[in-house]
Amino acid sequence: VSFKIFVGNLSPLTSVSSLKSHFSQFGPCAAALQPSTNSSPPSAYITFPSPHPSILHTLHTIDRKEVAVSHVPTAGTSSPSSSVLQKREYAPRGVNSKWWNYSKGYGRYGWRVGFGS
Repeated sequence: VSFKIFVGNLSPLTSVSSLKSHFSQFGPCAAALQPSTNSSPPSAYITFPSPHPSILHTLHTIDRKEVAVSHVPTAGTSSPSSSVLQKREYAPRGVNSKWWNYSKGYGRYGWRVGFGS
């Protein structure tokens, strides 16, 4: 199971080698740098062969700039927000969708709210 993180708010001077040298303190890693666009600073994805949750609770400074680090859910794992909001189930053919949605606990806008939380 691999552990993937997103690193945002990078300096324009940051390179793949500087990312690898910083995150190699947590173990072997692979880095993929995404260049900046007109509206956003450069960002990167770092992949580790095993989970390292301590990375998310550490303050990271790369090339004299504080960066934002967050976990990227991979296949087989769920993101924290997916347990809070569940997508609407559509009614089977021939069933009045209005009553189907209310019976399933879906609100007016199609998202499940207030049930089971």
